[in-house]
Amino acid sequence: MTVARELDFKVAMIYQGLDFERRPQPVARVAADFVTFRDRFAKDPVFIRLGCKPLTIWSGTVVVLSRRHGHGDGAGAC
Repeated sequence: MTVARELDFKVAMIYQGLDFERRPQPVARVAADFVTFRDRFAKDPVFIRLGCKPLTIWSGTVVVLSRRHGHGDGAGAC
């Protein structure tokens, strides 16, 4: 973030919701990670903002969300 700040370059946070074996991270871990991000980094002006919130992308959740919404196993989902 220091280099981004020095170069006036904006960043976003991308969170991988799966472990190395493509299994969903435990909810408690995800929640703790987001609390850490909020408390330690989110106020830094180096982040791209949508409204007043830093741009945050949660990756690796297609299968979990697809199952929750009744769309099968998420294979081929966009």
